[in-house]
Amino acid sequence: SSDTVNNETLYPIEFINKLTPSGFPPHILKMKKKRCIMLLRNLDATNGYCNDTHYIIVGLHDHVIETEVATGPYARSTLLISRISHVSQEMEFPFTFTRKQFPVNFLCNKAQGQNFEQIGIYLPIQFFSDGQSSKEG
Repeated sequence: SSDTVNNETLYPIEFINKLTPSGFPPHILKMKKKRCIMLLRNLDATNGYCNDTHYIIVGLHDHVIETEVATGPYARSTLLISRISHVSQEMEFPFTFTRKQFPVNFLCNKAQGQNFEQIGIYLPIQFFSDGQSSKEG
């Protein structure tokens, strides 16, 4: 991604890259084919390309992600997702923050912060990229 603020000289780029405001994708997305993702923005609501729609990555290219709708009436239809500008609307920072990134997030991240008594995960293929899995304890 590329991140900018309205007064870049006051903030180190390392600090800016670590910011992830609500509704923004992370600065770095480690993607792999066959991984499940979800849209963070409505791209074309009339054709089913909406916020929270689930997709499977079928191809990774320099400037687009080739995906297939995972479920629902538009299942198996193809969507090419390009990077878009995300602009902070909240008063979260003392500056305007812009990130140009793919408007997606990984489905496993949707469950963060929830509490379950029991959970099971079936991963028939490697899900995490190197350095993405974490252990607490």
